Amino acid sequence: MDPLLAKGPRQGPFGFLVGAYAVIWGLSRMVSDKKLRGLATVPLALTAVLYLLAVMSLVVLGDDLMRLVWTQPESTWLLVFWWMATVLLVVGALLVLVLLFSTIAEAIGGAFYDKMAIRVLHGHDLATREPGLIEGTVPDIFRSLIFVVATLFFGVLGLVPVVGVPFVVLGTACAWLGFASGAVNPALMVTEHKLGARLGWLRTYLFTALGLGAVVAAAMLMPFLGLLALPASIVGAAELHAQALVRQGAMRRRGR
Repeated sequence: MDPLLAKGPRQGPFGFLVGAYAVIWGLSRMVSDKKLRGLATVPLALTAVLYLLAVMSLVVLGDDLMRLVWTQPESTWLLVFWWMATVLLVVGALLVLVLLFSTIAEAIGGAFYDKMAIRVLHGHDLATREPGLIEGTVPDIFRSLIFVVATLFFGVLGLVPVVGVPFVVLGTACAWLGFASGAVNPALMVTEHKLGARLGWLRTYLFTALGLGAVVAAAMLMPFLGLLALPASIVGAAELHAQALVRQGAMRRRGR
């Protein structure tokens, strides 16, 4: 048992470290577990194609997107600021696109992600139930799109000079929570938590969720590592959820 994950998700600021570490732990577990590696193969292939398309299109169109918002200035110092803003726009748009493509990948490879979470949960002798295609896909597409829209909304407001800084922070937080939601969703779903409870998990364990999402978002900026981040986060989040369920069961037994 890993001591940092043994108590499950945390509610305080220390939870950020726990969430971040869970992704790293998940990658290690996935590499060492043959069955998990096999389940991750199809989603990895899908995310590879989608990710490369997203990055290539954004790199090619980044400056054109900026010109739609702000015409390239002629003044030297304004031009420097324009290029800095362009870089921020590209990074922000990349987070939106990556969050969107992870939503698509989750919808297509959701059954594989569910089985990965089940694999981790069964290691703790916890009961699970695989959801049906409609139950397991449709609500979560809308759940993911909520975070995509929120991230895009705050990202656009973040382009406003000076006053846009807080909106950049809010947009980044929304993106992190979107990745965290996708990470923990399979484990919560196969243990029969409804959509409201799954969103409630993000609110209850906000710092842990931000830690999970921050590592995934950072990894997504590095092509090869980014492809492994999604399945690794699912394995790590499933372990956190499993540890929480084990602790809850032990507390109930002691309370009898």
